[in-house]
Amino acid sequence: MTFPSFKNYRYLLLITIVLGVLVLFWGLGSLQLMSLNEGRRALAIKEMFFSHNWLLPTLNGELYLTKPPFLYWFSESISILAKQVNEWTLRLPLALSGLSVGFIVYFYTKKHYGIWVALFAIQLLIANVDFAMLARRVEIEMLLTFFCFGSLISAIQYVETHHK
Repeated sequence: MTFPSFKNYRYLLLITIVLGVLVLFWGLGSLQLMSLNEGRRALAIKEMFFSHNWLLPTLNGELYLTKPPFLYWFSESISILAKQVNEWTLRLPLALSGLSVGFIVYFYTKKHYGIWVALFAIQLLIANVDFAMLARRVEIEMLLTFFCFGSLISAIQYVETHHK
């Protein structure tokens, strides 16, 4: 079996990267909040932004500690840099988390299985509707995916290098 040339691979990789960025980032700020949970997260981040209480999130003035606060901190940091809270500043951390998971998948797969398998793996990930939707919603799942997947890959690499 022969594989296409490396030139074709680079061309397909570039197309995959462009499509991945479009899927994850295009129109992030133009979508309304889609669920009650997104509204809850957005309100907590908005309260943190206006009250300057950046340590603990609140909802309607009361502590809101049902989820780990890293999503709130990440979105709050972007909101502070943008000097406003809107759909784009709320969703950008999750799109960045999705993009980071894609890079981890690509580089790990490339190292262990080759460039063509890595390309196919990243294409499958981008084409997964659930993955793309979670990277575009103000929900904690994509950030959790990033941390869990990163931890798993780190543990695998540690075991591989130390053989214990």
